Amino acid sequence: MNSKTFFDSFETIANAPGGIARLRELILNLAVRGKIMPQLPNQKIVEVEWDLGSLKLDEKRIWGGESVDDVPATWTRVPMAALGRWGSGGTPTRGNKSYYGGKIPWLVIGDLNDGLVIRAENHISEQGLQNSSASIVPKGAVFIAMYGSIGKSGIAGIECATNQAIAHCIPNLEIISTEYLFRLVLAIRAKLFSQGRGLAQQNISQTILKHLLVALPPIGEQQRIVAKVDELMALCDEIEVVQNQRNSIRTAARKSAIDAISAASTSEELNAAWNRISQNWLTISDTLESVSSLRSMILDLAVRGRLLAEHNPTSWDERGFPTNWISESLEAAAEYVQRGKGPKYATKSEVAVVSQKCVKWSGFDISEARFIDASSLSSYKEDRFLRSGDLLWNSTGTGTVGRTALFHEVDDFPKVVADSHVTVIRAPRIMPRFLWIWSASPSIQSEVLGLTTGSTNQQELNLSTIKGLVIAIPPMEEQRRVVDKVDELMELCNQLELSLILRNELIKKISGSLANDATA
Repeated sequence: MNSKTFFDSFETIANAPGGIARLRELILNLAVRGKIMPQLPNQKIVEVEWDLGSLKLDEKRIWGGESVDDVPATWTRVPMAALGRWGSGGTPTRGNKSYYGGKIPWLVIGDLNDGLVIRAENHISEQGLQNSSASIVPKGAVFIAMYGSIGKSGIAGIECATNQAIAHCIPNLEIISTEYLFRLVLAIRAKLFSQGRGLAQQNISQTILKHLLVALPPIGEQQRIVAKVDELMALCDEIEVVQNQRNSIRTAARKSAIDAISAASTSEELNAAWNRISQNWLTISDTLESVSSLRSMILDLAVRGRLLAEHNPTSWDERGFPTNWISESLEAAAEYVQRGKGPKYATKSEVAVVSQKCVKWSGFDISEARFIDASSLSSYKEDRFLRSGDLLWNSTGTGTVGRTALFHEVDDFPKVVADSHVTVIRAPRIMPRFLWIWSASPSIQSEVLGLTTGSTNQQELNLSTIKGLVIAIPPMEEQRRVVDKVDELMELCNQLELSLILRNELIKKISGSLANDATA
């Protein structure tokens, strides 16, 4: 890919998911390989005298050469150790208060900003400096984080000291400028991170830094590269601003479209609102999260009697439900509300036992069931055997508590029971699908999660809590209409989601191809 093709594809890459970050990375990658713009003719070859002995390097530990083979002929390959004078900092003894609060700025990784560093959150005293491995770093040095946020960088805009988690290089200005070294460090961040070691926290060492081979352009070329990189980064900033403004407009348009659904009072208004969403969704939304929000809104409108404008009642009760809907506790509305039993599991696959792993938002999943012997069934009353249409409600487990699904019969297992982590709800007066819509609606889920007990490691939804939940029940015919409408709109959401996925995959594929061409 030549520079013209790259610039022509600039916005395509930027508009891909995560495109701006990818574009910034690509700009730096191309820049330090001499591919960001055409080379000037008749440039003097860079000559840097160095040897492994004087730099205290081990030839076996040199790495990164494969990425600097294809560089302009006037560039030279050198280890990072040859670029300047390297060092790192230290931490004065924490228990000695006289070492802290002085006038010397003392940087930690959190102070690095991938830009000019002109302040520090912490300061140490001259005594603290003298009694630690910290040293004064001059202005113009380039910082590199070695622990945790590997590769995070900055340029010293003040004289300061650092802790041991930060390496610094005082560049040899005869061969490399501060500005180019800084951008080189930003470009190799991913490489450095790949070398990270450690369990609780990844880290690298100065040894790894110094042994990395990089390509060094002539000083004049460095200046041109820095200017071009800054120009393109500024363009990225401009595109990002436009994207943020566009996203704000999309958010407002999406909110307006959704509000129109909630406010619809006639079938014509409701149909118009849904048509507005279905016909303009890719214009007013570009995230899968927005489709999830739409699904949530559908469920909430459905269980409040506000989804079918042509059947909207003329009056509402004090809780905001249609007056022809009956509000009562789940215990009163259901025929059976009971937790399962904690069985003694067996290896034989005779009787399936449903656990919370079987209850997923995507539906009931028998593949996660465990089993008991048929001989154990003598202790089970008939109502404990699950029936098609039973609502399963996870009653324990952090991250799974509150999740619901409808049970359906399984040919291989005529007898299925629930374990003690799942509550079973059977309500003949309520359509199973309507019952699930109610249980899965954000308002009920929020209420349930607010009523759980236990610790963050093991949340618990008591049986009495579930029984006490109040459900507004429409007449059976109204339930059917609500369920049909929810299913219709959920299919619309599926189509909207698929459109977004296909569009994003296409943009990502195109931008990835362009990026690969650029770095080939």
